[in-house]
Amino acid sequence: MKNQNKLIIFDLDGTLYQLDSGSFQKSSLRRQILKNAETYIAMKLSKNQPDARCILNDIQKQYGEQISIGLEKDFGINRYDYFNTVWNISARRIVKKAPYLKKTLLTLKKTYMLALVSDAPLVWINNVLEELGIQNLFRDNIFSGEGSYRKGLNNAFPNIVQILKIKPSNCVVIGDQEHTDIIPAKELGMRAILINNTKKSRIADATIKSIRELPATLKNKKCLRLDHHHVQAHWQSLHQHFFSQKYLGLCRTLRLLLALGLTWLRGRLRLTGNRNLFQRQKIKLRRFLPPSTQLLRLDFQNLLNI
Repeated sequence: MKNQNKLIIFDLDGTLYQLDSGSFQKSSLRRQILKNAETYIAMKLSKNQPDARCILNDIQKQYGEQISIGLEKDFGINRYDYFNTVWNISARRIVKKAPYLKKTLLTLKKTYMLALVSDAPLVWINNVLEELGIQNLFRDNIFSGEGSYRKGLNNAFPNIVQILKIKPSNCVVIGDQEHTDIIPAKELGMRAILINNTKKSRIADATIKSIRELPATLKNKKCLRLDHHHVQAHWQSLHQHFFSQKYLGLCRTLRLLLALGLTWLRGRLRLTGNRNLFQRQKIKLRRFLPPSTQLLRLDFQNLLNI
């Protein structure tokens, strides 16, 4: 029986079907979009191709992948006209349909609500869903990137929660990109599953190779049961994200400061001869450090041996 309070949010490109190069940035889809955008700019602004290419490059430098917003702000070009022209691409040569996809989604739909979120416009989303033969499975729960709510702007998931009136803790996000799918979902308090067939995520609650593994993963992993209180799992996940490669320098500094502080404490307590107090402080410190902060865990036996 379907539970209306449990929601699975799917990404589109790279999740419901595999991109030809493994990521949108290197995909033939992105190359086609940029080619169409260049032609579109030349037509709308009466420019030659080299000038149009320069304008597109400038837009990308300032706005990144949000080309429609850049053209709208800088040149007054209607974003919907841009979407319906540039993104109206046939999905047949780009999308490779997995034979198990529809059956898997139908199985999940018996238990969960399904939603789809993508920074792509509706014209491309509809083309893909039609090619995959699943256009009726998401119904009204399709959230595109045509408006001002996008994953790239980090406001798509809060918007979904507000519109569907559902708790973040009752949602699980399925995507292929940690930066735009996994991390924003975890920061909001959702569960998140990364689809990747080469590496395992340290941030997501689970990593799977394809949608086929999703029903069993949702059923078997306790941290992914949407009726399970997961504050501790969410807290540890945020610690893992914080102490990622990006913050190694900060972690080393904190580790050094902690080591210096403990060395000073050891010296003071040695002078007073209060060995038992020092041992109790070591135990308290071990309990204070969460399991995920491995970079701050010291070798107590060597550092604090007295």
